[in-house]
Amino acid sequence: MKILHVLSQYPDSTGSGIYLQAILQQARQRQHTNSLIAGINAERRPDIESIGADRVAMIEFNTPKLPFALPGMSDVMPYPSSRFCDLSIDQVQAYEAAFLQAMQKQIAACPPDIIHSHHLWLVSSLIKDTFPDIPLVTSCHGSDLRQYQLCPHLRERIHRGCTRIDKVFALTRAQQEEIRKIYGFTEEAIAIVGAGYNDAIFSWSAKAPTAPIHICYCGKLSRAKGVPWLIQAIEELNLKSIHLHLIGSGSGPEKEECLKLAQGLEDRVTVHGPMSQEQLAWQLRNSHVFILPSLYEGLPLAILEALACGCRIIATDIPGCRAIAEKLDDGLLSLVQAPRLQNVDSPLPEDEPHFITALRASLEQAIVLAQRQPSLPRRTIEKNTRNFRWQAIFEKIENIYYDLLDNR
Repeated sequence: MKILHVLSQYPDSTGSGIYLQAILQQARQRQHTNSLIAGINAERRPDIESIGADRVAMIEFNTPKLPFALPGMSDVMPYPSSRFCDLSIDQVQAYEAAFLQAMQKQIAACPPDIIHSHHLWLVSSLIKDTFPDIPLVTSCHGSDLRQYQLCPHLRERIHRGCTRIDKVFALTRAQQEEIRKIYGFTEEAIAIVGAGYNDAIFSWSAKAPTAPIHICYCGKLSRAKGVPWLIQAIEELNLKSIHLHLIGSGSGPEKEECLKLAQGLEDRVTVHGPMSQEQLAWQLRNSHVFILPSLYEGLPLAILEALACGCRIIATDIPGCRAIAEKLDDGLLSLVQAPRLQNVDSPLPEDEPHFITALRASLEQAIVLAQRQPSLPRRTIEKNTRNFRWQAIFEKIENIYYDLLDNR
């Protein structure tokens, strides 16, 4: 099968990029032919090992033709980016024209049997509007649903093609319902396929039985990910026997806010910056607790990766995290009540102290448990992560590919 994959941002660096890389690898292992279209900034071109260079088209931003940074599906990205809500009409038209030109060229050179796009957003709409006869499946990652709320002026463009997508892949049942309400799909048009982790990289390891207790966060350094309140909760713990590892990047004032708060922890924190998957796996295998205090998530891959490495998990009680918790044995994932939001991902100011207190309490409990039993049983971890491996996820996706082709 010839599959054209389309992602309108970097094919690495974020959850959707990791998802894409996994799908590319699984498709290649099953002897499918991959091609790829993605967006990048001119300053950095990523390596894509799963596809030959002749089947990869990168749309470059920060160039004379596209003189603005690559727009991100989140308003804070781990690389220089524009916000869709700030783009002018001319910039939106230039954005669409660049992707359309790349798709026309790629499809003419290697006509795909099926197109797999990412995000219910402008490019996916453009694909279905321009190439209606090619089956299109689209993975929703959650950030696209947030942008839908933030950019009402783009909704007509989004609906034009997205309402005719052949199959939408949702991460959770809650997300399936949200998609259905926005786009009017039948329930059958939205498949819940979830997301996975790479078990060749992320695997169980015994934890060090001595202090300090290592606590790991991985994600963007931003308010939407809850990082400022996590750092304040760690500071309130005032324990010398713990060490926080902040992994990831960010941009703008929110990153600077996180870094300034982290300085207050002095030698109890290490700010690592972005890591490769292999580096992250090493850090997770050497951490006792993983915490993700996000205010909004689709289905966070980092939780699955940390669990596979044997970490105790703390996460906010939001649909994406709850969907994972419901499939795990009790005690592996502790959910913290999230603050109420005043818009898509900003907490009400009066809820912030309660959020910090709740994070601190969950951390205190996890630290005590890790001191008593540093390592969770390997058999327990493998039993609970088996169905989250990418092999299992891609089997669902591949079956849908074949169903669509068989029914044409």
